[in-house]
Amino acid sequence: MQNKDSIHVPISPAPFTVKARIATHRFFGITENLNMIQQVDVSYTDEAGKPMHEVIDGIESLTPIQKELAKAQYPDRMVSKTTEAAWCNPATGAVVPAGTEGAISQLQFFQSITVEQMLVETGKNLKSGFAEVLYTVLAGEILKIDARGEL
Repeated sequence: MQNKDSIHVPISPAPFTVKARIATHRFFGITENLNMIQQVDVSYTDEAGKPMHEVIDGIESLTPIQKELAKAQYPDRMVSKTTEAAWCNPATGAVVPAGTEGAISQLQFFQSITVEQMLVETGKNLKSGFAEVLYTVLAGEILKIDARGEL
C-alpha cells in the first residue's frame, strides 16, 4: 500500500471499461475552518499493477507521438474530496445525503475519532510511528472513497 515515497492503493476496476486502476495519494490538508481535503491521482494499470503510462514509456518501439496517443487512451485524473458540506452516519461514518435524519457533518465525525479507534481500524499500535498510522489512515480513506464509487 505504501513505501517510503508514496501511498498507492489498488482500487476497483473502471466501471465501464473494467480496466485495472490504482489510486496514488497526492495531497492531504486541513483548511482554516478545519475541514480536510484529500486528493488522489487515479491511473490505469496493467495486469501486474504497473501504471499504463509507465508501461507505454517503456515500449522502445513506439515513437514519441505514438506514446502520446497511447497514453491518451489511459488518461490519469486527479480526484479531490473534502469534508466540507459532507454528511455521515455518526455510528458508521458512512457518507449520507445532506438532510438525512441523525446525520452529522463528516468533519464532526472525524473530530470524534479517538486514537484508540484509529489504532484498531489501522491495525497499528502505540509503538507504531505517527507517519505510519497517518499513511495507513489515508490509504484506508482512499479505499472508502472507491467503495462509494467516487473514483
